[in-house]
Amino acid sequence: MAVGALAVALVIGFAVGRNDEAQAQSAGVIIPDIAREFLSQAELVESVCATTRWRALELFAVIDALRETQPAAQAALNAASINYALPDPEAYRTQAQATMASICSAPTVDQAVAGVDALFAINVDMEARYGALSEALGGEIEARVDVIEQNIRPQLDAWAAQQRAEVEAELQPEGQAIADQYLAQEQAAAQARIEAMAESLVAGGAGEAEVTAAVNQEIAALQASANAVITARVQEALAGRIAAAEARIRAEAETMAEQLAGRDASTLRALQAPFDAMLARVNAAVAAARTADSPEKRAAVETRVRLAMKAVDGRLALARPLVEAARAELASRAAANAALPDADEILAAMTERRNRLEADFRAAAQVGDETAFAAASTAFQAYWEQMAADVNGATGVWTASRVCEQALPAVTSGLSEAESALQQIQGAGTGFVGSGDDGQALRTALANADSRLVDYIDSLRGVNAACSSAGDGEARELIAMLDGLRAEQVEVRLAVESASEIARAIGEGN
Repeated sequence: MAVGALAVALVIGFAVGRNDEAQAQSAGVIIPDIAREFLSQAELVESVCATTRWRALELFAVIDALRETQPAAQAALNAASINYALPDPEAYRTQAQATMASICSAPTVDQAVAGVDALFAINVDMEARYGALSEALGGEIEARVDVIEQNIRPQLDAWAAQQRAEVEAELQPEGQAIADQYLAQEQAAAQARIEAMAESLVAGGAGEAEVTAAVNQEIAALQASANAVITARVQEALAGRIAAAEARIRAEAETMAEQLAGRDASTLRALQAPFDAMLARVNAAVAAARTADSPEKRAAVETRVRLAMKAVDGRLALARPLVEAARAELASRAAANAALPDADEILAAMTERRNRLEADFRAAAQVGDETAFAAASTAFQAYWEQMAADVNGATGVWTASRVCEQALPAVTSGLSEAESALQQIQGAGTGFVGSGDDGQALRTALANADSRLVDYIDSLRGVNAACSSAGDGEARELIAMLDGLRAEQVEVRLAVESASEIARAIGEGN
């Protein structure tokens, strides 16, 4: 019956644009190594901030939808005397806004990414709490339904039994007429069969008792067959009227159930509408936010692509002079083997791949596809390594003297900058007298930067010394040293920037 079918179910599904693979990457935020190499901490945080502002629009759209529709659902619960407080959407908004602010003001990209993880935790908590509504309310509602059914079921059963008895009494004469007609048709033939069987038994020498038993058995069989045929004919003739009567009884029972249940049933039924409206509004809000060409989306795409390409262009800027320096050797090699590229072909391919990468980055950023963004970066890295192999494969290009000629100006400049930075770091550590957690964090960051700078300076001096004494056969060793130096440089810069950002934050807080 209708009362027994009452139920309230609410399952709200929303996500800040994530997918399973992206979740494994710090809530979908992937920071490629090339970005860490060429972008400052502030730029990396800017990219994370812009992307998260866009992707979080879905979360805030859900909160807005809940704020608009939840009061009606809460009122319906109260009207049904169900003591259940729905979650507070505004509390989630406050928490999410504070988390967004911490992401965009983070001193380091790792702290910004941790903030994104915290934002996802808010999202997951909302999913869990609203998703649990069906279970939380279901037991209460089912208990109310059971009470209603227990109160009205005896009355309904008695009424239905009376109605069926009346229908049977009404149809009884027609059924009897069908039975009488059949029996009248079959009686003469049945009597003839029984008499013939009795005469046959007597002629065969059967006694009276044997004949009587055989006749009684035949009569019982004929009666069973007649009953089956009569029942089938009655059902066939009256099936439509019986079905119509049953349908009428059920419909009238539903109406009676509503009347007997009264206000309790209508109150429970009224629960469904506001929860359905809330779910529909949430789904519509998520769909609209996901497809909207919002200012946040445009800003995120432009920021993400601009900074990603800045990192790529930084790597290309380092590579082009090396290709130019090997122009003669590459031309000689290409003349001997047409399948190998010369300098112009390598430089043209760099530009083409650079532009293709920008298009791939933009397409991935437009739809928030972190996996596609990372795949584009990986594909470019594979091209880069192949290009480096082509250049390095030119015999005689990378002699030790050529390597040092290209590298020493940058090494000398880097050494001067590192020594100056070390003096500043050591001076900051000497003059700082702060206490508490912030003070300890800054002292730790300064000590880390000091240690990395000292090691980096030693490595720079090591390259200088190696260039002073290297023979031409040691080019590969020098290149390996420079590769290690570049990786070390990234760690040094991150350490110095981290200390600087912590110091800035402490200064702004005082």
